[in-house]
Amino acid sequence: MNLSLNHNNIKNIVEYKRIKENILVVDWWLGNVCNYKCSYCFKGANDGDKRVPNLDSYENNLDYFLNKIEESNLKAYYIISGGEPTVYPHLDLILKKIKSHKSYNKHLLVTNGSRTLSWWERNKNLLDEVAISFHIENANLKHILEVCKIIKKSDVTLTIMMNNTRFDDCVNAHNFFIKNNILEYANLNVKALSTPDSINLMSYTNDQNLFIKSNYYYMCNSKKEQQSNVHVNLETVIGVDKENNIYKVVTNQLAHIDPNFTDWECKIGTEHISITFDGEIRANCREKIFDKEYNLYKGDLESENFNFLNKPVKCTVGRCRCLGLYNISKKLPSNVS
Repeated sequence: MNLSLNHNNIKNIVEYKRIKENILVVDWWLGNVCNYKCSYCFKGANDGDKRVPNLDSYENNLDYFLNKIEESNLKAYYIISGGEPTVYPHLDLILKKIKSHKSYNKHLLVTNGSRTLSWWERNKNLLDEVAISFHIENANLKHILEVCKIIKKSDVTLTIMMNNTRFDDCVNAHNFFIKNNILEYANLNVKALSTPDSINLMSYTNDQNLFIKSNYYYMCNSKKEQQSNVHVNLETVIGVDKENNIYKVVTNQLAHIDPNFTDWECKIGTEHISITFDGEIRANCREKIFDKEYNLYKGDLESENFNFLNKPVKCTVGRCRCLGLYNISKKLPSNVS
């Protein structure tokens, strides 16, 4: 039986299993340089003080990193974000390199879509999946529409960030995209925003919350399943309780319930790894998974004997605090109640 998760039965779950096995998510934050300065941006994400060096200065490290993924018999799914990743001048070279490697699965480019139309024309054939965030404080409606038309052969999602201080403008933007047939080119989504220094959501009125819930996730093709790879945070894990009942888990809902995973065995490091703004290779939750620090942009990963984990780690952090981390397989050891 496929049951739904809720606050009452979550205490009975003893294991979460990721549906896509043998996939390592590489969450690469490609610097914090951004041409937007959104008022609600995550702290440090657009400061511009973490610039990625030229590729030739760390290419050997990147090659070694890619080879180690292959040696681990994993396929890599890259989430490339920033900052704004498209302002990095060597993005095309990175995409070509990782796509040519045997360990490559797919990549998702998380972008504000602001680069010129000629840039998107020039690079569209490199793109697998694109998640465009529409920010009402900076973005141009017509430009974003044209970008979606250019890259429509990729799997594209356009998400309107619902700024509560300009909510009506966000609604108007949503209506503009619908009126101009956006669903022919992209999936359309709306998103409630968190405050910059908190995991708490912005304050929305009842009517605003209703709009967000009513317009969450439009599919551009009704034949597609809602488990599209673009939406890595949708239904990518299942829950198993003590009686082996199976639960359908939407990770947004799991994040809202916010369970504590202290002492659980977690596959962070084998299913998910982050490369931070300044190149540090670590777990996004800041769980200590390596015995020393490794950096993609500095040092020599080969001489430092960098390698990926081959077993789960015991959670000491407790709460994931990040949607992508809720997608990682976790198990409550039998000796923990």
